[in-house]
Amino acid sequence: MLPMSATAITALVAHMEHAPRAWDHLRALPGPRWYLYTAKSTMVLFLLAVMSILTLGFAAGAGEAAAVVDPARTPAGDLAWLDQLKLAGRIWAASVLLVAIQLWTALRFASFVPALSIGIGGMFFSVVATSAEEGIYFPWQMPVNMFATEPWRADTALALGGGGGLVVLFVAIINLSNRDVA
Repeated sequence: MLPMSATAITALVAHMEHAPRAWDHLRALPGPRWYLYTAKSTMVLFLLAVMSILTLGFAAGAGEAAAVVDPARTPAGDLAWLDQLKLAGRIWAASVLLVAIQLWTALRFASFVPALSIGIGGMFFSVVATSAEEGIYFPWQMPVNMFATEPWRADTALALGGGGGLVVLFVAIINLSNRDVA
């Protein structure tokens, strides 16, 4: 769900200024322009982190609710919360590249169409290429690779998704800050 959530959130965050044509006002405010784009990027990444943590909580709650309805379905064993939080953090970090691409596209184009097309297209391609070896290099596959049984796949996806994502996010912020028209 994280890639689709990233698509929706980035499109909505960008649309807040695109729809009422508020970029001129925001960019005329005192302070460097890159503050605007850094703030939007930070909030998108923060929202996705909160959503990831809430997903863990809701999954555990669903297990407990199932036990109330049918005691035979009581979850067995320890949930290993710390391990689950670490995994959620790795999934989130591996998604930074896809978030950076999504946000750059959403902020660059006033229309919803390019950002949604890239996000939905990336998701469809990911479903088709789930078991492909090259999927490790595809941004929408990087979060899924945190479940890989080969440690090198998870580590590579984490480095490319997290590190590459920060580089792309930096370039996007510089590019967007230097544009005269949003």
